[in-house]
Amino acid sequence: MTTVLAIWGAVVATAAGLAQLVTFLRDRPRLKLDLSASVRLDQPATIIVTVANLGRQPTTIKKAALMAAAGDYTLGGGASVRPEIPLLHEHHVVLIPPGNVQRFGWTLESWPNMIFADTPLRPYVIDSYNRRTWGPASPLLRLFLNSGVPVPAGTDPRLVEPPPDYQPLIPDPIEPKWKLWKPRWQRFPKPPPRQSRQVLRTPQEEEERRQRRREAGIIGPDDQAA
Repeated sequence: MTTVLAIWGAVVATAAGLAQLVTFLRDRPRLKLDLSASVRLDQPATIIVTVANLGRQPTTIKKAALMAAAGDYTLGGGASVRPEIPLLHEHHVVLIPPGNVQRFGWTLESWPNMIFADTPLRPYVIDSYNRRTWGPASPLLRLFLNSGVPVPAGTDPRLVEPPPDYQPLIPDPIEPKWKLWKPRWQRFPKPPPRQSRQVLRTPQEEEERRQRRREAGIIGPDDQAA
C-alpha cells in the first residue's frame, strides 16, 4: 500500500509540474518585431520598428535599437563593435500589454555614425528580464537613397558611396544552423532581392527603370536628369 501511495504521489507531482510548465510557456510574453520604412514628400524619412506582444502577459521593454547586421567595426586597440541606433531613450521603459503593439521610430536627420548605406539594419528589444528579441534585417538606408531622399549635410561620402566591388550584403545569422527549432530566417538570412529599392541599381538597371517610368507617364524626383 505504501508503494502504491508513493507512486501515486510521484505521478501527481509530475503532472502538477508539467501543468505549471505548460502554463508558464503559454503565458510568457511572446514578442514579434517588424521593420518598415516611411518615405513621404511631406515628412522626413523614417525607420519604424513595430513590436507586437503576442503573449498573455504584459512585458516591459527597457531597450530598443537598430544594430548593424553585417560586419564588425574595429576601434583603436583592436576592439570590435557593432554600431547601433538607439530607439528608446536611456532609463526610459515602455509597457506593452498582451495583444498590443508599440512602435519605435528613427528619423534620418543626420547620418548614423559608422554605418554604411548598404549595411543591413536589424532591430532588437530587451525586456525587463534581459531577454533579447530580434527582428528581420534590411538595408533601409540604401532604400532611402534609392527613393530620392537627400543625404543629410555633413555626411561622410564614404558612408554612402558603394565600393567598386559592390554586392548586396547578407545579414549575419542570429542563431546557429543546428537550432532547427528556430525560424529559418534567423539561421539562414538572405540578401535583399535585386528588384527591390534596397539594392544599388547598376547604370543599365537604372536606365531601364527610368525608361519604363517614362513610358508609363510617371515622372519622379529621381527622373528629372533622365
